[in-house]
Amino acid sequence: MAKAPYGTAGPSMCRGATPRVSATVGGTALLAVVALLAGRLACLLAAGRARSVSPLDLPLLPTGPRQSLPLQKALSALGQSPREGFVLFGLEERLRDGKEPTVDVHIGADATLGVALREVIAQLPPYEMEAVSDHLIDLRPKGAREDPDNILNLRVPTFDTASTAAYGILDAPRDFIPELNQALRPEPEPGKQVIELYFGGYHGGPPVTLHLKNVTVRDILNAASVATEQSYGDHKPDAPRGWTFAFDPNPPSGKSKYSWRSFLCLPSYWHLGVREGEKPPKR
Repeated sequence: MAKAPYGTAGPSMCRGATPRVSATVGGTALLAVVALLAGRLACLLAAGRARSVSPLDLPLLPTGPRQSLPLQKALSALGQSPREGFVLFGLEERLRDGKEPTVDVHIGADATLGVALREVIAQLPPYEMEAVSDHLIDLRPKGAREDPDNILNLRVPTFDTASTAAYGILDAPRDFIPELNQALRPEPEPGKQVIELYFGGYHGGPPVTLHLKNVTVRDILNAASVATEQSYGDHKPDAPRGWTFAFDPNPPSGKSKYSWRSFLCLPSYWHLGVREGEKPPKR
């Protein structure tokens, strides 16, 4: 996982010399020594353990209420609000009449990303969330990971790519995952042949190298997104990005049921060049 620029551990409570124990006669002094040694050993072990970090703990800047935001815009608003650090989203949406679900967003004082996201999820009973890395959070309809008809659960035996522009994988996974492309190819009518047209373009993004085995399409999208996290400190146009996937059960004629794109939602101060370890300007 990428290192998070927030949530560093504070000073160890184990610092300093071992307290003196008076040399008294009897079992009381012995028990005191044993207790001190055991406590110091436990303290040293705790100091040696890495502290877990969750993007849900990110503190947010308060904002006024915003109503009926499409879900992607709501997540973008949350992604622009951290006081420090950043968050990426992997979003699976089920459209209704071609439209996203809408939610209200209100970030109160001292709110964390976890609090704000739970308020959003409470308005979407069919949805759930999962922290994938120190920065990436997936949101999806409940049961999506177990749904055999969900195209993101398609199994890919091996996925290998070297120095590939990350946005290409996130924007057009069919171009990089042969199994996915094959699964979504339309069946030709009798006596006819399917002709596929490739509309290539510059997707950009930091180059990523991935070697994965026995994964799902969702796993590949997550891995590509996590691989972009390290570019956060560079403050270049090729910034970290999450991803979105939309499923429309009743698309317009000639349109696919499935669509993907990369998802940019960095804090509003990111373009000012605040690097890891520095504090963003006060707002």
